[in-house]
Amino acid sequence: MENDLLTAEATLKTVTQEWQDKQRLYQEGLVSRTELENAEKEDRTHRNIVANYRLSLKAKTEGMSVLDVMHDKITSLKGDLAALRGKLRLTSMTENRIVAPMTGVVAELGYHDGDVLDDEKKILSILETDSIYLDVNVPEVLIKNIKVGASAVFTPVFDWHKKYRGQVQEISHLVITKDNETFFPVKVRLIDRDRYLVPYLNGKVKFLK
Repeated sequence: MENDLLTAEATLKTVTQEWQDKQRLYQEGLVSRTELENAEKEDRTHRNIVANYRLSLKAKTEGMSVLDVMHDKITSLKGDLAALRGKLRLTSMTENRIVAPMTGVVAELGYHDGDVLDDEKKILSILETDSIYLDVNVPEVLIKNIKVGASAVFTPVFDWHKKYRGQVQEISHLVITKDNETFFPVKVRLIDRDRYLVPYLNGKVKFLK
């Protein structure tokens, strides 16, 4: 049983690291939301496996009865339930109303009228609009000229005369390949804003030395 616990803990460590990597890649736009959620479920599953092994080993070494083990498990589950209830209170969820914890734009709906909610599927996605970022794919031959903190100018497709100032916030350490070319994902925070700046715009970015 001790060997089983050690194996389960080693697996959990690997799964947790994969989940953390997926979180970082999701922030960089390199993996989908579904991949991130699947990694989180996998982490949660293996945490439960480790918890069950620990309870069983505790019962074996301390001479606990099955009833005592189940009592410990129920106590642990009650703690998880209290945490979930606290999360519901934080999101201001009351009856059939959900008050978002942030301002923004509804970007994606997971359900239609009359659908039954499923805890495995998200209700909607909200894009926070107080801060707007650009995701820019920079060819690898040009990345050496770009530094974090450098100034940038964004010109949107809808009006080539408009110019929005920005600043480089992050340069990915992972590259992506598109149409047989290699790019570095770069995140640029826009400083200038107006009502025309909305999610999913396309345009060109000029980086200033």
